[in-house]
Amino acid sequence: MANNYWLRVIGGRRDITLTEDNSDRLIGLLRNGQLDLALIGSAGKAASGVDAVVITDEELVAALDSGHPLAGSGAITVGALRDVPLVSLPRGTGTLVGPRSG
Repeated sequence: MANNYWLRVIGGRRDITLTEDNSDRLIGLLRNGQLDLALIGSAGKAASGVDAVVITDEELVAALDSGHPLAGSGAITVGALRDVPLVSLPRGTGTLVGPRSG
């Protein structure tokens, strides 16, 4: 469920509603006209029917216990993490672009 926050712009000229939710739901709200703008995380192409501009590009990192077999190995491929149990951002946040198996 979306969290909404109301702000009064300095000078009292406009009200802005900030809606906090995952990227998939924000895009849905954007498509049906409930939002004018959405700041989202995306790991692929822009959603269909939505114009997008990249405003920042950040690397995704894996945090491992120092005793983990992959720790200290430098760069890790996504394939190397295939069988490693992960704690991840919720589905729909932009980093999970495909269906999860298992």
